[in-house]
Amino acid sequence: MKKTVITILTLIFSISFCMAQLNQELEKQKQQEAKEQQAAEALRRQQQQAAEIQRQQQQATEAKRKNDLELLYQQTINTAEQNYNQQRYEQAKKDYISARELKPDSAASINQKIAEIDGILLKQMEEERELLFQNKIASAKRNFDQQKYDQAIQDYEAAREIDSREATYINDKIAQINKKMNEPAVLHIYRKRRPLDIAPKRYEVLLDNVVIANTTNNWKTSVEVKTFGTKTISATIEGRKVEVRNSFQPGGVYYLRSDINSKTINTGRTKTRTDKNGKTTTTNVIEIQYTPILQLVDISLGESEFEAIK
Repeated sequence: MKKTVITILTLIFSISFCMAQLNQELEKQKQQEAKEQQAAEALRRQQQQAAEIQRQQQQATEAKRKNDLELLYQQTINTAEQNYNQQRYEQAKKDYISARELKPDSAASINQKIAEIDGILLKQMEEERELLFQNKIASAKRNFDQQKYDQAIQDYEAAREIDSREATYINDKIAQINKKMNEPAVLHIYRKRRPLDIAPKRYEVLLDNVVIANTTNNWKTSVEVKTFGTKTISATIEGRKVEVRNSFQPGGVYYLRSDINSKTINTGRTKTRTDKNGKTTTTNVIEIQYTPILQLVDISLGESEFEAIK
């Protein structure tokens, strides 16, 4: 009986000891869990704080970005307006496009400005094209009047490239030139009225050594030239020869003023005469030397002088 009691007491003691040990372990576990919870809470608070700091930094960064973007946008708009006011439209358009890319929500108002600039640029382009067209037409007419037919055709073709709407007019002009280029050149030769002392003097006019006219006082004629290029026109009186050169073009019209120059010269010889009273006188022998004059004159003057001769 006594042994049983001891066993029971030992068992009770063992159980109590175990329970105490278990309670200690549980207490330690609770304390450990509490510490872990505290640590977890501290970590959570740190993370929250870090997240808040990051959020604030992001907000500050975003605010700065938006502010910088707004400043850049305003600067770009100001530059665009300055270029527009100074009529630098191409650059102004580029600036407005850059501003639109910086701030897409401003596209509606900026597109209006770009459309306005496009209208101005289109008008300028039309004006420049018209000016260039008119310059080419004027050059073509000038070259035609100067009988530079190949250059005139090139000018008309360039004008047609600039404005194809005038193709019919230009094609007609080119056809006229081509027709003109198949026409012989015309050389109008004339000699104005001069004093009677030299009026009878005639002389031949030659073209490349071929006689084409025989000039006299108050006279005119017209000669067709059917071969083209630079040719020599000449005249000779008593061995005194003059020459002029002219480039003959198809359909060209040229005016040649012919004239004569007289010069009194002392021959160095003398002549003796005896009158009826037997008086003898000696005089120097004087001669008049004639030289032909040939002069090419411009169309307007030549036409006026040519028509004045009746």
